[in-house]
Amino acid sequence: FEGFWRNWKRMIEIGIPTGNTGVGSGGVGGTGKFVLFAGDDTERQMDVDLDPRNSQAEKRPITVYGYEYGLANMAAFLSQVMVDGIYDDACDELSEQRLLDRSGNPTNVYPFSNACGQWNASYEDMTCPLPEEKGMECPLSPGMTIVGSNVTGKENRGLYCGPTSVYSTKGNQKNDYGRTDVEGCCWWGRGPLHTK
Repeated sequence: FEGFWRNWKRMIEIGIPTGNTGVGSGGVGGTGKFVLFAGDDTERQMDVDLDPRNSQAEKRPITVYGYEYGLANMAAFLSQVMVDGIYDDACDELSEQRLLDRSGNPTNVYPFSNACGQWNASYEDMTCPLPEEKGMECPLSPGMTIVGSNVTGKENRGLYCGPTSVYSTKGNQKNDYGRTDVEGCCWWGRGPLHTK
């Protein structure tokens, strides 16, 4: 629970980078990160339809407190993780970030070097900044080879990593950091939560 709570607070205070300074909390032109809204001290008055299927239905006034938004966000976040785990039938992270064409539109190409980082993150450079977490860091291992789950309906989206002697870099597309290889990149097993 302590690890969950510590990371929950980080999402509230620091946020998660989106990889695009124009996208994030606040909508278009946002800060380039998503910050979790955990509620506030505000009371909000609203009218709720007693029967949302009927536009003529009676409305009932209710009061919603800021902390209830925070609890709803926590429930939505955890349920999304559960859905992702069931939908993808795996706990592994998948190759999600596609290359962009010259107009900035996503293509259907997923660089295999996404194993080294997606969404403006370089996995091999991630560290545990707190002294009590230093023991959780693993040293880089350029010779390590791992193959992630390949999920039905999402072929070739499972990540894999290993030395260049195993996975050639010839003809590979670059990821955000210009990587075309997956050597020393076996740090992507973060699951649907995408935590360190």
